[in-house]
Amino acid sequence: MSAELLFFLSIFSIAAGGVLSLAVKPVMKAAVNVFFSAAAFLFFLYPLYKIFAMNGSVRASLTPNTLFGTVPIVIDPLSAFFVFIILLFTLLGSIYSAGYMGIYRNGGRSKMISGYYFFSSILALSMILVVTLQNIIAFSLAWELMSLSSFFLVIFDYEDAKNTRAGIYYLVSMHLCLAVIISGFYSFQAKPGILPSFPSRNILIIIKQ
Repeated sequence: MSAELLFFLSIFSIAAGGVLSLAVKPVMKAAVNVFFSAAAFLFFLYPLYKIFAMNGSVRASLTPNTLFGTVPIVIDPLSAFFVFIILLFTLLGSIYSAGYMGIYRNGGRSKMISGYYFFSSILALSMILVVTLQNIIAFSLAWELMSLSSFFLVIFDYEDAKNTRAGIYYLVSMHLCLAVIISGFYSFQAKPGILPSFPSRNILIIIKQ
């Protein structure tokens, strides 16, 4: 298998773990999440080896529609490091959560477990996309997905008003950060004294070059 295919299998495994955790019984949710998190981590080992040991990179592209144009996916040593950390701590978090999520299996709170594992998987997936996508619109959507999934994790125990309030503060701050990042993208592409105009196709932000 190619490194590109293994990378896509890795992110697909994360998504599959989150979706399947909604369908299985509460006692099986942790095991399903651990299995797919481990699969995602193992799938990424060869792309990681190719990037660091063989001094290469993993490149792919998507063309979903005319709004996005071509969406390049580039994994160089820096982004590979972050993807490795994300997958490692996703796996460790899923293993650790098997214990402390057990208290939510009783008392009609099993839906909270489903939400936790689903949004944890979406958070991991979106973080990987944030560090690998090189299209500003796709990056912004990935950031939004990351913000929303982490927001729902922050307010996981929504019965406590403090958690809900903290989640709202967090969501507002994440959108402010996105505005600052997009402003930075503009400044990187703009010539002195000239505001850039971003076309609807081939919107590439490649800062690493």
